[in-house]
Amino acid sequence: QAALAPTVTMCDDVAVEADSGGHTDNRHMPVLLPVIIARRDQIAKETGMRIRVGGGGGIGCPEAAAAAFAMGADFILTGTINQLSRQAGTCDQVRQALSEATYSDVTMAPAADMFDMGVELQVLKKGTMFPGRAKQLYELFIRYPSLEALPAETVAKLEKSTFKQPIAAVWAETVKFTLERLKDPEKIARAEKDPKLKMSLVFRWYLSKSSNWANKGIPERKSDFQVWCGPAIGSFNDFIRGTHMDPKVAGKFPDVYETNLQVLRGACFLRRCEQLKADPRLMSAVDAAAYAPYRPEPLPASSGAAEAPASVPMATLAPSNALKARANDDAALRRAILSTERDVVVEMAGGSEGLVRAVPMASLGAGSQAFMAQYGVQYPLYTGAMAKGIASADMVIAAGLKGMLASLGAGGLPLHRVTAALDKIQAALGVDKMPFAVNLIHAPADEGLESGGVELFLKRQVRIVEASAFMKLTPWIVRYRVAGLERGPGGTTIARNKVIFKVSRTELAELAMRPPPADMVAKLLKQGLVTAEQA
Repeated sequence: QAALAPTVTMCDDVAVEADSGGHTDNRHMPVLLPVIIARRDQIAKETGMRIRVGGGGGIGCPEAAAAAFAMGADFILTGTINQLSRQAGTCDQVRQALSEATYSDVTMAPAADMFDMGVELQVLKKGTMFPGRAKQLYELFIRYPSLEALPAETVAKLEKSTFKQPIAAVWAETVKFTLERLKDPEKIARAEKDPKLKMSLVFRWYLSKSSNWANKGIPERKSDFQVWCGPAIGSFNDFIRGTHMDPKVAGKFPDVYETNLQVLRGACFLRRCEQLKADPRLMSAVDAAAYAPYRPEPLPASSGAAEAPASVPMATLAPSNALKARANDDAALRRAILSTERDVVVEMAGGSEGLVRAVPMASLGAGSQAFMAQYGVQYPLYTGAMAKGIASADMVIAAGLKGMLASLGAGGLPLHRVTAALDKIQAALGVDKMPFAVNLIHAPADEGLESGGVELFLKRQVRIVEASAFMKLTPWIVRYRVAGLERGPGGTTIARNKVIFKVSRTELAELAMRPPPADMVAKLLKQGLVTAEQA
C-alpha cells in the first residue's frame, strides 16, 4: 500500500460545498466552483491525474442544478432539501418548520464541535431561539475566564432559560458522558485544572443537545431546536409549492428519491429549452407556454437515467427514436420536451422542421457518465450527509434501492449507533453490491471519533466515504484511502476505498487532488496501519 500510494490521489471526487446548511464558509458557487475547477485543471496538467468536481450548497431547484452543470460541475450534491423528506432522521415538527421556511430564514450560530475556535454553522432561525442563545454562550466564553467569573444575574438567566437546570448539573452530566461514552478521563482531568476548558464543555453541552432535541422532537425544548439549514430550502419550497410534492397538498412529506430526481429532471428540461431558444425559427414559432418553468409532475413509470453515448458518429446525427410535435400545439410540445431522453422533431408551418436533441442525465456534466460508472449509480448526483443521523439509514436505503448514491450522516454519532445503521443498510443493499457512502467528519476536539470511525469503516468494508468539515488532511482519512489500495493487472493500482472530499477552500481542494502525503503514509506504515505495498 505504501508503494502504491504515490500513484493515486487522496480522493476520487471533490464536492465543492458553497452556501450549505450546517458547516459552511458561505461561499458563492459562481465564484468557488469555477476557481476550484481551474485549480483541478492545473493539477491535472502537472500530475496527469484528473479529479471530477461536483457542486453543492444552494441547490434546491432545477435552475440551481442546471447552473452548477453549466459552470462545469461533473455531478451535484444536495443536503438541506433532503431533511424535509420523510426518510430523514428528524421529527415532523422540524420538517414542518422547514416546509414553511424561505431563503432568508437562516443564520449563523456557533458549532458544538469547533466551539473554542469560533467556527459557526448555518441553521434555521425561524421558530427557534437557538441561534441567539448559542451566540450568547460564545460571547460569554470570550469575555470571561471561567464559569465562576460569570455575573450572578447571567448565571441565573442561563440556568432558567438556556440550560433549564443548574450549571453544576450540566457539568455532572458532561462528566458522565465523557467518562462512560467517550472513555476520555484525561479530558475531564484537564478540564478540572483548566477553567476555560470546563466552561467550553459546559457550553458545548447545550450546543450538542439542541440538535438532538430537534431530531427527536422533544416538545419542551422546541424553542431550543438547532436545525441545520441552508437558503436552498426556500427555493425548494417554491419549486414544489402547489404540486403533488407539497406537504400541504399531499398530506405527507416528500420522498428523498423523488425530491432529487425531480431536480435533475428539471435540469434536463432546462437544457432542452435552451436548445429550443437557440434556434430563431423555433423561438418565433413556439409559444412560451411550451417552455414555462418546470414544476414537479408525477414521475413516469420508467424514470431511470439512460446512458449518454461516448461518441456520436455523423450517421447518427439524424433524429433517433424521435418524438414529433407541432410547434403550435403547446401541450403536446411540452410533453415531448419533458421526455428528455428522446429527440424531438418540431414541425413548423410551411413544412419546415426543428430538432431538439435528447438530454440524458448522464450528459449533464462532462464527467457525469464517469461519476455514474465509478459508483455504479444511475444519476450524476448524491445526497450529502447531514450529521447525527439526519441523513438516516432509511434515507440511504430509499435512494440506494433506486440507483441513487446517498451518504449516511455518521458524523457526531457514537460508534454503536453508526454500527447499527450499517447493519441496517448492508442488510438492505448488501456489501459491495448496491453502493452507499458514509460520512467521515473531521473531529479536532475528539480525535477518537474520527479514528474509531475509520477503524469501523475498514472492518465493515465501507467502500465510499464522504469526508467533510476537514480543515487539513489527517492520518485517519489518509489511512482509509491507502488501506484500500491493491495492485491490479499489469501493475495498475486499484483503489477499493473511494473518497468524495467536500471542500470550500482551494488549499484543501489541492491537498485532496494530490497523492497522500508521504510523511503521513510513512508513519502509518511504521504503526502497522497500512502494508508496505500500500504505503
